[in-house]
Amino acid sequence: MGCDPDAYTNMDELVEECTEQLRQLELKPTRTENPMIYHLDVSAMYPNIILTNRLQPSALVDEATCAVCDFNRPGADCQRTMEWIWRGEYIPASKQDYNQIKQQCENETHPPPSYNKDGPRRRFHELNAVDQANTIKKRLQDYSKAAYKKIKVTTQQTKESTICMRENSFYIDTVRAFRDRRYVYKGKNKEWGGKLKEALSEGDPIAITKAKNM
Repeated sequence: MGCDPDAYTNMDELVEECTEQLRQLELKPTRTENPMIYHLDVSAMYPNIILTNRLQPSALVDEATCAVCDFNRPGADCQRTMEWIWRGEYIPASKQDYNQIKQQCENETHPPPSYNKDGPRRRFHELNAVDQANTIKKRLQDYSKAAYKKIKVTTQQTKESTICMRENSFYIDTVRAFRDRRYVYKGKNKEWGGKLKEALSEGDPIAITKAKNM
């Protein structure tokens, strides 16, 4: 599995780009940007469906992405349109409610940051973007709970997306490895669960301890 380095015409550029990112991480390990974290919950995400349909983070593409792709040629079968259900949660407060609450927040002072609890209270514009958003969100939730008797509304929409069928082998291989490893774990768990029951019925303390530690 994997890709042949000789298949890439810009391999040196890709290596240098990755090396530079690692170099910057070494020089400045404390980062301020928000990371992109992919959490692979294999037991809940149907890995066989992911492997069959090449569902990976980089697979959702649009016309602009495909237009500049080297593989987008007449007769290419690397695009697949699939339906999916978007699920969203939002606060029931209206835009007018939001504007009124934001104006109230702008006219008030707010507690000092946690790292300087004895400091002076701050005006709204002195808060950073995250604190401003959290302050307004908390106010909107409290208002919605009182006015609408709920703090969130859940909605679902059926959407269509183009899936690029040219797989990212690292992601696909990782999902496949996780899936196969989980199969092994489930088999071993069942096997040693049976041995534990057998040891308990026989009253063998050594076998019981061994089975529990496996």
